[in-house]
Amino acid sequence: MFHVAYTMRADSLFNGIDGTFTCTDTSVLYPKTYSTKSLRTGTIVATTTYTKDLGTIIFPLGVESVRLKASDVRVYSLLLSEWVYGITFNKVYYVGT
Repeated sequence: MFHVAYTMRADSLFNGIDGTFTCTDTSVLYPKTYSTKSLRTGTIVATTTYTKDLGTIIFPLGVESVRLKASDVRVYSLLLSEWVYGITFNKVYYVGT
């Protein structure tokens, strides 16, 4: 079981976040997906830092590691008046048994 939250930071004001968060096993050929969550916020108060709790992810007993990935992440920049792509996060975590 994992509890997941994220913080998005930018150099200039933004008022929306979009993207997908996925938790899978670490299989290269056939990864099993444990959870997929949208990072979409809708319109938020203009900010340079935003934190959101994505909740708890439960995976089967015996799982030793999981891959957490945030993909197609973008923020709506008020400075540029357009969606700007952010970082793609992809990391394996040891969760033990």
